[in-house]
Amino acid sequence: MDFFRIHQDWINLVTRGQMNKSIFIRGFGAMIFIFGLSSAVLCAQTSLVALNTLPDAPGFSPSSEAATASLSGTIIDPSGAVIPKASVTLEDAASHVKKVAVTNQDGVFTFSALQAGTYLLTIQAEGFATETQGGIVLQTDERLSLPDLDLRVASGSTVVKVNPQTEVEVARSQVKVEEKQRLLKVVPNFYVVYDCDPAPLTPKLKFALASRVLIDPYVLTVTGAVAGLYQATDTWNGYGQGAVGYGKRYAAEYGNIAISTFLGGGVFPVLFHQDPRFFYKGTGSTKSRIKYALLTAVRTKGDNGLWQPDYSGFLGLLTGAAITNTYLAPRDRAGISGIATEVYTGFVFTALNALGQEFIFRRFTSHHPQSDICE
Repeated sequence: MDFFRIHQDWINLVTRGQMNKSIFIRGFGAMIFIFGLSSAVLCAQTSLVALNTLPDAPGFSPSSEAATASLSGTIIDPSGAVIPKASVTLEDAASHVKKVAVTNQDGVFTFSALQAGTYLLTIQAEGFATETQGGIVLQTDERLSLPDLDLRVASGSTVVKVNPQTEVEVARSQVKVEEKQRLLKVVPNFYVVYDCDPAPLTPKLKFALASRVLIDPYVLTVTGAVAGLYQATDTWNGYGQGAVGYGKRYAAEYGNIAISTFLGGGVFPVLFHQDPRFFYKGTGSTKSRIKYALLTAVRTKGDNGLWQPDYSGFLGLLTGAAITNTYLAPRDRAGISGIATEVYTGFVFTALNALGQEFIFRRFTSHHPQSDICE
């Protein structure tokens, strides 16, 4: 489901003692090749960026600008009390593209990853009259915080009802951004939340995010590399060798990823009303951030926004390992101790991934929204 889990099975070969020194070196070399290939793609993309910085031909205008600006504000009532769950719509005056946000419990809304331009703001909240504010100008890289926005109480029949689908629209918009997040512009990093006020995922979005991982070219490519490594080391030797043996190994490895992703990222999060994503903290002391990251191995946020024991993650690891074990050749099946090792390894890699996400990966992740103003 994330960078570490995709490569977990290869590491399991070492922990199970199924690799001797020479095989380990060959396998490690194969992984280095994959990362080298990723780096080559990154260098090629960097070169293209450099070419794009050359002067434009006369009459040429870029199709879009970097989306690096952000806008935030607080919604209050006439008494000065904040208004949570107000619907805030931001419309680009030029393109008429709209973004929607919902104020949090402090009445704060945030729009990030915006292009420079002029915007129109529309605010709706139950029991208040709709308010609009136009002529909001954003410059590139600007972090604009608006003065408190005061809503007037609606009179009689003009009470405004907030669309109940607003929160769903916000969640859908945030997931679209997350699906563009990649480490070194290659490795999918979809299960990380950088938004200041993330909306809970609907069941449909949980399964959609899991499906997006499984069809990603990088996942398919790495699955093929791992299957080739298994064949070279004669792992799962019940499948034999040759093209047929490789095909069975590929199907088994992909099945392993698909089962763990759908169970841990879809089925159990829906049943337990939990969010399978990692929520980037980014603030506080180093010690507090380390503690926060390590705790995510055993806890997660519920759809209600509160921290809970990570039943979804634990059951996803346990049932995934057990189901995967059933379709291996009889001679390759692990016992209870082998399944326990799989679960333990999963916890370790979840913790390592969380540390990487909190301290390292954000700076190498493309297309993530700016979150500096959330501090």
